[in-house]
Amino acid sequence: MAPPLGACPLTPREVMVLAGLAEGLTNEELAARFRTSTQTVKNQVALLLSKLAAPNRTAAVVIALQQKWIRLSGVRVRRRAAQAARNGS
Repeated sequence: MAPPLGACPLTPREVMVLAGLAEGLTNEELAARFRTSTQTVKNQVALLLSKLAAPNRTAAVVIALQQKWIRLSGVRVRRRAAQAARNGS
């Protein structure tokens, strides 16, 4: 079960990781952005999935959007994902 509306159990870094997930970034891309190791990002993603009781990255982003912890305005959509959506894949 997700935390109550508005009560954000995440650290500021975890919120930043969620925003990156919303952009469709890979662990490697997140690690480069935050100048940390891929393993650190994997640990952060695993912890935030646990905190949110989310089964996967997409569910975590949906929860964060519903709780208004992140916004899509200003989120850069990756070209690959945008193109796949246009092509119906």
